[in-house]
Amino acid sequence: MRRLALAVSTCALLFAAWPEPRAEARETQLELGSAFAGYGTYMRAMPVMSFSGGESSRFVSGSVPSIGHLTLAGASGELTMAVDKRLVFPLAGLGLSAAIGESPRILSAVDGSIVEQRAWTALMADVLLPGVGVRFYERRWMFSATLRTGISFARTSAAVANGAFTEAGAASAASFLLRAEVAGCRRTDPFLRICVAVSPSIYQFGFGNAVTAGLRLEFGL
Repeated sequence: MRRLALAVSTCALLFAAWPEPRAEARETQLELGSAFAGYGTYMRAMPVMSFSGGESSRFVSGSVPSIGHLTLAGASGELTMAVDKRLVFPLAGLGLSAAIGESPRILSAVDGSIVEQRAWTALMADVLLPGVGVRFYERRWMFSATLRTGISFARTSAAVANGAFTEAGAASAASFLLRAEVAGCRRTDPFLRICVAVSPSIYQFGFGNAVTAGLRLEFGL
């Protein structure tokens, strides 16, 4: 019996000293998604633009003044990556918008010629570049804050006076884009969320110059 007790005690000590298996490291979860949005943008002041137009015999180029504030409406699409559902990286996207409402024509002079800018024809393209943000969840609700970069392009049609006639031209400008966004989303099924988003531009043709708001559908995240 003494030998049996000694053997049991030895086995118990060995079992107690046996190293516990290490818990496997949790794998990082990556998810890709897409989003489509309809939005409106209010520009406090459109930028000074570069104008070019006229015939080769009387080609006119130079800067034309700002056409002032402008309201645009458009749509966008983008790709997004989420890391462990909390950290989000907008990857790339494209937004296209056009002026809405009434806008006056703007007359100015370039190189001694009268130039007419047609503000109601304004178009804007936002090429959305990578950004970073965070997400918070509450049951079916999700709230996010994101900072992203991009490049904005603006264009209006214009005309330059040539005697009794006018000739076609265009005015354009480009700007670095830095935009913050806050959004609230409601999940409707496992692969779809409907979001309301507000995006003030930190810089877009000037500091604090624009704000964008709209509805967005998010898929796959």
